Amino acid sequence: MRLRTARQGSRAGSRFRGCSAYPDCKGARPVEHD
Repeated sequence: MRLRTARQGSRAGSRFRGCSAYPDCKGARPVEHD
């Protein structure tokens, strides 16, 4: 998974981990802050 930044929608600007094989894999996980 790669670290990405949402560009659209209500979460625009937030960071998340998205599958590097998109669009074959559409998994995503939020980045946890310490």
